[in-house]
Parts: sequence; structure tokens; C-alpha cells
Amino acid sequence: MKNFIAGQWIDKAKKIEVRNPFDDSIIDTVPKADAGDLEKALAYAERGAKVMAKLSSYERWKILRKAADLLAARNEDLGQTISQEEGKVIAEGRGEASRAVETMMGSAEEAKRIHGETVPLDADPTGSKKFGFTLRVPCGVVAAEVFKNAGIKVKPVTLQPDVKSVLTQVETGNVDAGMVYVTDVQAAGSKVNGVTIPASDNASTLYPIATINSSKHKSIAQAFMNYVLSPAGQQVLTAAGFEKP
Repeated sequence: MKNFIAGQWIDKAKKIEVRNPFDDSIIDTVPKADAGDLEKALAYAERGAKVMAKLSSYERWKILRKAADLLAARNEDLGQTISQEEGKVIAEGRGEASRAVETMMGSAEEAKRIHGETVPLDADPTGSKKFGFTLRVPCGVVAAEVFKNAGIKVKPVTLQPDVKSVLTQVETGNVDAGMVYVTDVQAAGSKVNGVTIPASDNASTLYPIATINSSKHKSIAQAFMNYVLSPAGQQVLTAAGFEKP
């Protein structure tokens, strides 16, 4: 893979490995850009912004629609690549590729509909039978840091429904940090770095244990409870970082 800078595909001696989070296999490499590459990209982006500012809404729609068509034509290839890059199941990779097409098509349609406002000026005595209007124009170059393993649609911030999902997001580099239990960090090994929240800022969480009288397996549940409350069970919980209230 190469970097696309100033209208050219650029290769460099230093590379960054792109690994599949699922099996840690290398799926490709990308050139390691430096400050000079960034400055060059921004300079050419500024030139491009001036050209884009002169385009009509129809011309912008045409460019964005062509981009959507190109993405749609390579939907399967992009889905496979996303699946490998993020360690996702193929269905999710294809879903992200399809969403990218829909996002691009939506942007193309909005390019035709974005307009300004008309403002009546007759609130002032000198403004009788006059009105003003505004036009929306491109704001210019916008730079953003793309996080690794984030797919086509960048997600620097994410909310997950459970601890495992949060830890997975941190392990794969989709987010910089997440809040999980210390036992989960220990299980992840060297993949993540854990920072302990001071006890003064960290309220304890209580985990009750109970059996259900109507359960068909009450004896098994009672046996499990007895083990948890036994010295051997308490030793296991202590080793895992749990404490008695």
C-alpha cells in the first residue's frame, strides 16, 4: 500500500505494519509519513480547496456520486479488507463498506440542496422593498487524525454495552482508553496497559450472590454458592482482585 499525497502515490522506506487483531497476522504495510509529507498534503489541499470553491453544486454532486459508484463497485473487496483490518466478521465488514456508499450518496444529494437564506431588510426604514441573502460555501481544508483499525468510517469515540466490547475496542486501537475491571485488564495480558483509579475516587461495587427457590437445579446452585463462600472459593476470588465488603 502507498500514501496518496499531492496527486501521487508515494512509497517510503519506513513502513507501518497493518495487523489483523484476530490472529495478529500482517495483512499489509503502509509508508510511515513524516512532517514533510503532512505539510505537502496540506499545501496541495489548500490549492484543491480553491478549485472546489468555484464548482457548482451539480459539479460537486457529480464528483461525490462517482465516488459512491466506485465504492459500490468494490464493495466486496472493501468489506473483506475491513474484516481483516479490524478482526471483524465478514458481515460487519460488508456492512461498513455499504454504509460508506450510503454516506457518500447522501453527501452527494446534500451538495445539491445546500443553500443559504433570504433575509427581509424592511425592518429598517431604509430597507423597504429590499432583502439580503446568504450563500453557503466550503469552509476550506479540514485535517483529522485517522485512528488505526477504524475502517472507512472513523469512530474515535465509542460506547459499548459490556466490558468485553470496551476491552476489544482498546486492544484493537479503535479508542485510546476504556474503563473496565482490573481482572479484565489482567486477562488481556500485554495487549493493553492498565491504570488503577485511586481508591479515594473509586466507589466499590458489590456483587450479591443468591439462589432461586423455584429453580430446577437448586441443588447445583446451592453447591456453587457453598463453594464461593468456602475458604477455597474465597481464595480464588481474592486472587482475582475481589475483596470482602
